[in-house]
Amino acid sequence: MTTMIERVAMAIYAKNAAAALGRQPWAKAQEASKDVARGLARAALEEMREPTEGMMMGMFDAMSEGCFDGGGTQRYGWEAAINAALKEES
Repeated sequence: MTTMIERVAMAIYAKNAAAALGRQPWAKAQEASKDVARGLARAALEEMREPTEGMMMGMFDAMSEGCFDGGGTQRYGWEAAINAALKEES
């Protein structure tokens, strides 16, 4: 199973416009490039520990729609919180 840090690192690596042309795919990338992306991924995930008000409201709304069912509602709440964060202006 791929860790969340690795998943976010691969997304950062793939979206890095400055290096997009002629860059090796993740599986063939130099370890130093992967380490940079992993560091950025870790920083992003660490920052998400403290949710914004919009994230909290999105999660609350999503989870209020159903009962705690052992995973489904919690997943929906988590996705709603992340979706709210992605909609926020930077």
